[in-house]
Amino acid sequence: MAGVSQSTVSRALTGNIVRSGKGRRMLFRFMQQELDQETLLDGKDKVVRAFESVWDGSEEHAIAIAKIISASNGLFPAKSV
Repeated sequence: MAGVSQSTVSRALTGNIVRSGKGRRMLFRFMQQELDQETLLDGKDKVVRAFESVWDGSEEHAIAIAKIISASNGLFPAKSV
């Protein structure tokens, strides 16, 4: 989706980006756009998007993810001091 090679993405994910070429600029531009779009989503949309990003499409996997979500009932983010 970013228009760069898989190896460029892999190097970015492992922190091994050495060169600052066109691929790196394209990847960072893409990620900034994704981050900007993410901040526009409300909480429910963020949860749905997160679910869709990990779900393999099967009923069994949906049930497993739903169980994980249900098991997290009562968890809250740490408050900033």
